[in-house]
Amino acid sequence: MNITDDNELPQGIQLTPMDESFRQDPYRIFKRLREHAPVHKDSVFGRFFVTGHDDVKNLLHDKEFFSDPTKANPGTFSREVLGARLAEGENPPMLLMDEPDHRRLRSLVLSSQVMWSVGVLIFERLWRVHWTRSQTMNLT
Repeated sequence: MNITDDNELPQGIQLTPMDESFRQDPYRIFKRLREHAPVHKDSVFGRFFVTGHDDVKNLLHDKEFFSDPTKANPGTFSREVLGARLAEGENPPMLLMDEPDHRRLRSLVLSSQVMWSVGVLIFERLWRVHWTRSQTMNLT
């Protein structure tokens, strides 16, 4: 990965929905980053934009890379922006948690979603059976 810090490329707010041109067409901006700086350092917010497919894929599979805001380095986007919303001692949202806490909570959520889905399927089938029987019965 080649890290580029090019002043000609967008920085800070220009890489957020608060910027009008980013809101109108973020794909154009990401294409420019991908062509000129596949790994772009945003020096304003202390974050990196990784736009190359293989680089993104490798990062997403790197268990050592991600860190929750309470453990992130001072001055980084994660710590300063995401972590600023947390009260002292508060845990981050599940999506931002590190392992093993993320996996533990994810398993609880998934098991409850599965149970809810099964309940809905059972209810729908029972309703169809009830509705079908009531439609075919001669009530006269």
